[in-house]
Amino acid sequence: MPEKERQQLGPHLPSPFFFAVNAPRITLLGCLLITLFLMAGAQHLTISSDTRRFAGPENTDLKRLEKFETVFSQNNNVFIAFHAPSGTLFTEDRIRKLHDMTERAWTLPHAIRVDSITNYLFLDSQDDDVELQALSPFAYDPRREEMSVADRLALFERRVAQETLLQRWLVSPDGTTTGININFQIPKDATLEVREIMTAVRAFVAELDSDNDGALQAHVTGNIALMSLFAEAAEQDSASIVPICFLLIGFMVVLFFRFSTATLFILTAVTMATFIALGFAGYNGRVIDPGFSAVPIIVMILALASGVHFVIGTQKFVDDGLSGRQAAAASIRENFFPIFLTAVTTSVGFFVLNFADSPSFHALANVVTVGVVAGFVLCFTWIAAGLALFPLKPSPRPVKAQAFLSGMTEFLSRHPRRILFTSFIVTIVVLLGASRSVLDADFVRYFDERYDYRQASDFVEERLTGLNVIEFQLDSGEANGINAPEYMRNVERFSRWLESNPKVAHVSSLSETLKLIYENMVPEEERQDILPASREEIAQFLLLYELSLPQGLDLKDRISSDKSSTRVTAILRGATSRDITKLNEDAILWLRNNAPEETWTNGVSINVLFAYSVIKNVNPMVTGTFVALLIISFLVLAALRDIRLGIIGSLTNLLPIALGFGLWGYLVGVLGLVAAAVPAITLGLIVDDTIHFLVKYQRARQILGLNALDSAKYAMNLVGKAIIITTVSLVIGFLVLTTSGFEFNRSLGLFTSMIIVGALFIDLIVLPTLLMWLDREKTPKQRVAASQTS
Repeated sequence: MPEKERQQLGPHLPSPFFFAVNAPRITLLGCLLITLFLMAGAQHLTISSDTRRFAGPENTDLKRLEKFETVFSQNNNVFIAFHAPSGTLFTEDRIRKLHDMTERAWTLPHAIRVDSITNYLFLDSQDDDVELQALSPFAYDPRREEMSVADRLALFERRVAQETLLQRWLVSPDGTTTGININFQIPKDATLEVREIMTAVRAFVAELDSDNDGALQAHVTGNIALMSLFAEAAEQDSASIVPICFLLIGFMVVLFFRFSTATLFILTAVTMATFIALGFAGYNGRVIDPGFSAVPIIVMILALASGVHFVIGTQKFVDDGLSGRQAAAASIRENFFPIFLTAVTTSVGFFVLNFADSPSFHALANVVTVGVVAGFVLCFTWIAAGLALFPLKPSPRPVKAQAFLSGMTEFLSRHPRRILFTSFIVTIVVLLGASRSVLDADFVRYFDERYDYRQASDFVEERLTGLNVIEFQLDSGEANGINAPEYMRNVERFSRWLESNPKVAHVSSLSETLKLIYENMVPEEERQDILPASREEIAQFLLLYELSLPQGLDLKDRISSDKSSTRVTAILRGATSRDITKLNEDAILWLRNNAPEETWTNGVSINVLFAYSVIKNVNPMVTGTFVALLIISFLVLAALRDIRLGIIGSLTNLLPIALGFGLWGYLVGVLGLVAAAVPAITLGLIVDDTIHFLVKYQRARQILGLNALDSAKYAMNLVGKAIIITTVSLVIGFLVLTTSGFEFNRSLGLFTSMIIVGALFIDLIVLPTLLMWLDREKTPKQRVAASQTS
C-alpha cells in the first residue's frame, strides 16, 4: 500500500471511534447484550384487523365516516353467497337449507341484522293496514297452512322474481345464486371481535358443506372478511416472505464472500439490526399490518449494504498487507464518512414518509430509520470488532472483479459522448412512459386469487352484486323533516340518479320503501304521484310500516333518531377508486344543483376512505420527496464541498426514480398507494451507492492527484463490487415482496426493483462517464499550476 495513500485514508477520527478495534471482545459482548435488550420489545408487536389504519386520525373522510356511524348503524358485514352448481335454488331442500341458515345467522357473535331472500318482507295491504310477509315456504304463516310445499315454493319464486330490489342484490337473474348479508356491530380496532366473528362464520359455512352434499356452495366475502384477511395476510407474509428474504441474502453473502469471517459478521449484523428495529416497533406500540412486512426486508438490505462496503474496504487493506486490526482501523477511517453520510441521507429519505396521511407509512418510515441507525452502529462496532479479532484472509490474485471493472472504466473513457448520447435517448424514451400511468386502485382486489376472500369477491360481483359501497346522509334541516313531501321527492330523484350510473348495482333508500307502501295502500286512480303528497300521509305510512316489522328489523339504520335525515346507500359493481371518487364528486355536484343547501353532503364509507387515500397519500408525498431531495442534495453538497459534484449527485439520484415511473407506465400503467411510498423509499436506497462513488472519486482527484480516468478506476475498484453486491441483494430482497398476496407489497417490490436496477445502470455507466467527460482535460494539480502561471 503506497505510503501517501496510507496517510490519506480519510478524515482524522478521535480515538473512541477505534474502540471496537482496540477492545473487540468487550465490543462484541456489549453489542450482543444491547441487542438482546432492544429486541425484547418485539414481543409487544400486535397484529391489527383495522382496515382504517391506512387513514390518519385527521383524515376528513374518516371523520365523516365516524360521524355517519354515530347516526346510523355500521356497515360491517359478512356476505355469504350460496350457489347451486346444478339446477335452480328453488327446490325444497335448498330453500329449506337457506331458511335454516338465515335463522341461525342471527346467533353469530355481534350480529345485529340478517338479510336474505327467505326473511325478505314482501309488502301487501288489506284495507288500511300494511302487511309484511316473509314468503319463505318454511316461514310460519297460518294463512298458508292449507297450501302444499310445492305451491308455496312456486309462490315464493314468483314473488322473488318480481322484486327488483332483490334481483339487484340478493338473487341472481338465473335463479342459481343467492346471498345472506349479515351486519355486525363492533368497536373500533376490533381485532379480537373480527377473529371471533370469522371463526364462527367459517364453522357456520363448514357445517353447511358437511351436510348438504355439494347442493349449495358457499363463498364468504364482505368488510369483516376483508378485516380478517388484513391480519391473516400480515401473519402469513411475516412468517414466509421475511425468512425467505434472509435466506436469499445469506446465499448472496456466501456467494460473494464464501464461508468466511466476513459472512458470519455481516449476516449476524443484518439479523441484529432487524431485531433492534422490530424491538423498537414493539416498545412503541406499533401494529403489524400487511404493509409492515416490507419493514424487516428493507432493514436487512440496508444493514447489508453498510456491512458490505465496510468489509470490502477492510479486504482491500488486508490485500495491501495490513494486519487484521490495522485493516479494520484503516477501513473505519476510509468508510466512516461515506457510510455515515449514506445513513443520514437514507434516514432522510425514509423519514419523509411521515408526510403521508397513512399511519402505516409512518410506521414504515420510523421503524426503518431505527434499523438504518442500528445497521450503521453495528457496522463500526460489531463488524469492525469481529474483523479485528478474526482477520480476513488475503484475496487470491488477480482479482477478476477489479480487472473487469477497470476494463469497463477504460471502455467508458474511450466513448464518453456515444455513451452519454445513447443514455440520453434511452432516458427520454423511457420517461415518456410515465404519462401512461394513472392513479387508481381496486381495494376489493387488493389481495390476489390465492385467498378465498378474493375468489368469493370475484364470484359475488360476477353473479350477484357489487362490494363497494357509498353512503349518503341526506339532511332535511329540521326534526321530523323527512316527512316533508319535497324532501322525500329529493331523496327519490337522487336515488334514481344514482341508479343511472352504470357502476351502480343497487340503491337502497327510504323513498323506495315509501313508494311500495303508497302503491299498496292507495289505489292507482287516486294517486297523484309516486309518493304521498302530504306530511301526514308520509308520517302515517312510515309509522304503519315500522309497526309491522318483526323484532330485529326496523328503520333505525335508515332514519336518524330525530327523523331529520335518512340514509341512501349505493352498491357499486366492478368499481375502482377512480370510479368511486368520480361518482362521489358527481353526486356532490348533483345535490348542489338539484337540492336545497341543507341536503348537500359527501359520500362516506370504508370504500370512499380507501379511494381517496391514494390521492391523500400521494399528494403530500410529492412535497415530502421534493423536500427530501433538497435536504439530501444539501447534505451531499456540504459533505463534498463541490457544487458540481453535488449537482451531479442530485441528478443521478433523481434520474432512476423518474426512469422507474416511465417503465411502470409501459409495463403496468396503474399507480395505487405504492406511488406515495416508492419515491421516498427508493431515494433513501439509491443515494448510498452514489455517495460512495462520489466520495472515492473526489478523494482520488483532490488527495491522490489522479486524472479523471484513474480517479474513476480508483472509485470503481473500491466501491464497484460493493455497488453490484448491494444492488443484487436489494433487487432480490424486493423481488421476494412480489410473491406476497397483498397488492401494496407486490407493487412495492416490483417498482422498487426496477428503480434499483436503473440506479445500477446510472452509477456504473452514466455517472463515471459523465465525471470523466467533464474532467477530461487536466488533473487538479495541472489546474492549480495553470492558474498560478496565468
